[in-house]
Amino acid sequence: TFDGLFSDLAIELEKKDGYLVYWTIHEQIILQEYLSDEIYARLVPRLFNLHPMARRYANRRRLFGPNEGAYRKTLEEFLAAMFSKRNPYPPFLLGAAKACRRIDTACKNSKKWKHFSEKQKSYVKDLVQYNKGDCLSTWLIALRLGNSYSRISSTNL
Repeated sequence: TFDGLFSDLAIELEKKDGYLVYWTIHEQIILQEYLSDEIYARLVPRLFNLHPMARRYANRRRLFGPNEGAYRKTLEEFLAAMFSKRNPYPPFLLGAAKACRRIDTACKNSKKWKHFSEKQKSYVKDLVQYNKGDCLSTWLIALRLGNSYSRISSTNL
């Protein structure tokens, strides 16, 4: 179950003194909406919103140009600005919200994966690929920020 998965994740994060890094407040809102209060409360101290730190980093370095700030920039725009030589992950043309609605409809009509049409299965596969790209993008940005801030703190010793 969704709660069970995040309960296990909370235990792992607590054991490893780790954090669940996410890109925008939207992800936290989804967790709050769909997790039980008990599990969400356990996760809150382990959640880290990367977006504010990335905005500060981008604005200080003027990654979006001398006259443009990082406000309202997407994850894809941050990745392109921070990793200009890297190919972007392919866009999800259908859109995540629309894909979720179609997957939800498919789930209401059929409870088993084997009964999904190939088109319905493609919505799920494409959404997972899109989310994988978002996770990798967030990880790369977190790595860049972590390395940057560790260099700053080591020079101040």
